Amino acid sequence: MTYLYHFQKLYISIFFFLLALLKFSISSLETFEVIVPNNPVVGVPGKSVILPCCISPALSAVDMEITWPRNSELIYGHSSGAEKIDDQHWKGRVGLFTDELQNGNVSLRLQDVRVSDLGSYTCNVLTSTYFRDGMFTLDIVDVPHLFLGSPGGNEIKLKCESQGWFPKPVLRWASLMGQDLTTRADTTENWDKFFLVGVSSTLWVTERDRHGVICVIHHSETKSNIQAQIEIDGYDAQCISNSQKNGYEISTGN
Repeated sequence: MTYLYHFQKLYISIFFFLLALLKFSISSLETFEVIVPNNPVVGVPGKSVILPCCISPALSAVDMEITWPRNSELIYGHSSGAEKIDDQHWKGRVGLFTDELQNGNVSLRLQDVRVSDLGSYTCNVLTSTYFRDGMFTLDIVDVPHLFLGSPGGNEIKLKCESQGWFPKPVLRWASLMGQDLTTRADTTENWDKFFLVGVSSTLWVTERDRHGVICVIHHSETKSNIQAQIEIDGYDAQCISNSQKNGYEISTGN
């Protein structure tokens, strides 16, 4: 009896040890990190933007629960193949790349970007035993718009405007030859109901600027440079960028 008792006790101890080791091994396989951008993501009103988020190492997220809150308010959820979007503000505008879930890509696609979309976004990834999250901000910037006015005489008035910035951006004028024209401009600022800054600048150009003028807006927070370019030929000003009026280019630093 004593021998049998000790044998059973040893067997039970070994069983629970192996069970604990198995649970540890399984949980170790499920450990991962959520990778999100270190810098703010920049969105342009009316366009689409991707809010990047991925799992490292690249485990399949097909069976994981994915949630995306904005400023602590849930805007999107995905679990067991089903989406959850309660707020009409986000319906039809947000979604995952479902084909990429197997590769650990849980990025959120946001369409028809609006100024009110700016804020802090959190990528939450949950399994039955593990949870990780990552947070970053989405900044909304507006492309500069160039307007022409010709009151007569030997001068043409250019106006460059851009809305929806925070903090205040720096607006600069330059000729296509590289000359800084900012000191010749009259620049003002305004604030909207979302406490975002708009900038408006007027520049008088003459024949010496006939090669063209660039309006550049630099935003230090997002390390973005946005510019609109206009070509002046015999005072018949035409905005040029892929043959589109109010054309623009956007560059974001790392």
